[in-house]
Amino acid sequence: MRCRAQVPRMLLAAAGVEYTDVRAVDANHKSTGNPGEVPAESVADTMDWNLGRMPICEADGVAIGQGGSIARFLASTYGLNGASLVERGQIDSICEALGELKSAFRGAEDKALFFDDETAGDYSGVAVRETRPQRAAKWYAGRLEGLVGDGGIAVGSSLSLADVMIYNTLKENSPPEESPDMGDARRYPFGGMKDKADELLAAHPKLSAICDAVAANPGIAKHLATRGAQGF
Repeated sequence: MRCRAQVPRMLLAAAGVEYTDVRAVDANHKSTGNPGEVPAESVADTMDWNLGRMPICEADGVAIGQGGSIARFLASTYGLNGASLVERGQIDSICEALGELKSAFRGAEDKALFFDDETAGDYSGVAVRETRPQRAAKWYAGRLEGLVGDGGIAVGSSLSLADVMIYNTLKENSPPEESPDMGDARRYPFGGMKDKADELLAAHPKLSAICDAVAANPGIAKHLATRGAQGF
């Protein structure tokens, strides 16, 4: 639901890392007007690492493809992937759960009902097998609320990939003044269902606190204020 390069950019911003942000466009993709845009053909060799697509991360002359792989690489490189292997496993678990949430939303026929359905209300303990097909937004958010830590931190005692992924999935948006030509379905989480996403966060204070903490991170706050037009 969010551009796959947004999480890597936010991780770099949090780490205070200088990098070159190249936006590749071709005849099938409308230019966003971002600085650094180049024809896709000029980076075709590196794009092979992501099956001919963006995003691509070049580090030390080597290309890395796939948004999730890039995010994990950057998080591990810059100390944003936990203080131990156990914490890294917990972070990855949260990221996988967020992926399940997004997949469930994409597969829901009634998108509004997806946020209101409480048929699967087993938010703790052993998951109830019988209501598995009805697991919706409140089930995933309730389960995650029970996993994450207090004080605006999902795992451990400092910002990590898990926090940025929670923000990216549930809160990140591109306001109209930033991208006036973008429709709401691309501008806001869950296909433009901003009100439903906000209600979901309001009902889960620990997830909401994590989103607030991510947005308040000095590096990320600067990035969000200066990133320019987006192509979500």
